[in-house]
Amino acid sequence: RSEVSDVIFSPSATGKALSATTPGRLAICGFSGAALFLSDPATKSMTEVMPFRETALKYTQGETHRQPHTTETGHGHHYTEATTIDLCNQESIINLAIDRVRTFINAAGDEMLALKDKVAVAEPSFVSPLVGLLSTKYHGPYMDLVRTRNDYLAKALAKREVTTSAGIVSDDTTGLVAATEGTAPTPSSSATYTASNDSSLLKDFYDEVLNKQRLTTHGSFIVKTHDALVDLQTIPETSPPVGIQVTVMGIPMSLYDTFFTPSIIAELAEYGVFAKAQPNSVAIAKKGIDKALCVQWLRDHVPDFALERALAFGDIPVSVDKPLTLYPPMKFISLSTTPSTDPVIPDGNGVFVGNEEVGAAAFLEAMLGDVLSESESSVEVPENLFTPDRVQRWANAAVATKL
Repeated sequence: RSEVSDVIFSPSATGKALSATTPGRLAICGFSGAALFLSDPATKSMTEVMPFRETALKYTQGETHRQPHTTETGHGHHYTEATTIDLCNQESIINLAIDRVRTFINAAGDEMLALKDKVAVAEPSFVSPLVGLLSTKYHGPYMDLVRTRNDYLAKALAKREVTTSAGIVSDDTTGLVAATEGTAPTPSSSATYTASNDSSLLKDFYDEVLNKQRLTTHGSFIVKTHDALVDLQTIPETSPPVGIQVTVMGIPMSLYDTFFTPSIIAELAEYGVFAKAQPNSVAIAKKGIDKALCVQWLRDHVPDFALERALAFGDIPVSVDKPLTLYPPMKFISLSTTPSTDPVIPDGNGVFVGNEEVGAAAFLEAMLGDVLSESESSVEVPENLFTPDRVQRWANAAVATKL
């Protein structure tokens, strides 16, 4: 579809001529490239899709006052002032994130050692119960790390020569004994895991493998999705970069409370940030910044923006995407993997599609195919494309699509 790229550009391009065959202008907020089109990706430069970075910078630094508002149906979303903290300058937060990644790998490693006499942990296909809580695409990379950790631990123990005649590690590694001799922990939100208490045993592993440079480098461990295990996210094209969020990869949502204890949450609050659980990670973000910020920005800066002419997409409506569900009559397209976990969205405002990025791509393909077909025929294109019946029709088509 050659016309598709003509439709997608930023609100700043109001003077840009539209193709004669396009029905209008579609402004897209967000940078989930996989959620745009699987068959015909847009090729816009970062400069074009982020034209308001100076205003966005003020929003994230707390320089722009954002008033709470009430929608037409009476639902409001309260905004707090964004804290002025720049996460690029917060080594303590980065170090805390690194510690959480190491703690998870240690817990999975101790769990694997506890299972070695009960299951075939040496089999390449083995996935520990802890790592099994992550999405399948992460099983391989994390099990590689867990096995590497255990190899380093074995070498460190052999070097110390602290085994007894019975072959049990001596008392200076009590934590490891507790983990290896006991029964395997059962993964649950209330489970407590005991990694090796003697951190010096893992010094070489931390220095050579789980070091800061590798943990914060995209694709260093997770090649397929090019993720960084500790991902510092910044506002695009700011110089110097301004950090607004740190994502800690590899923390299952079901174990959020285990690895982000009340004391850690309290520590983060002192820095002016908060933690939020995601399916395979935890995001550490500045207070006052959430996914509804773009909606408020549009209301403040785009005069013809209307909620009934907008759609929101999200795959985690129970947590990080929840703010986007609070703006009826703007429909929220749920891309959650399980509809039963979706919260009660105000006024029945949720439309379920599922299948994460693939579901979003299928919905957008159905939407644009429908609209472009109408514009090329004698059918009159309605003034508002996002009427409830049309949105539901595209959702049904997306669900039926096998991409």
